[in-house]
Amino acid sequence: MLKRYGDNALEESAARADELALAGDDAGAATWRRIMSAVTELANKTPPGPVHWSSKSISLVPVLGPLSIRFRGEQPVDAPGRSEF
Repeated sequence: MLKRYGDNALEESAARADELALAGDDAGAATWRRIMSAVTELANKTPPGPVHWSSKSISLVPVLGPLSIRFRGEQPVDAPGRSEF
């Protein structure tokens, strides 16, 4: 439905469900209502879970080890917990 109808997929699915309900085909209408639910879910582009990272979300220290900070033209400055380069 999404490939064929794009942004109109939900409206097309609803129209088919309504047509079948008016014709007395309750099972067919129920099927198209389930398709409407699937279209809504598949069209949702919002990722699940947290959108923004926080300091509590991830720590690179176990992967990279403590980092040193150096600005152009300056001597390296140790990061906390690191005593040598």
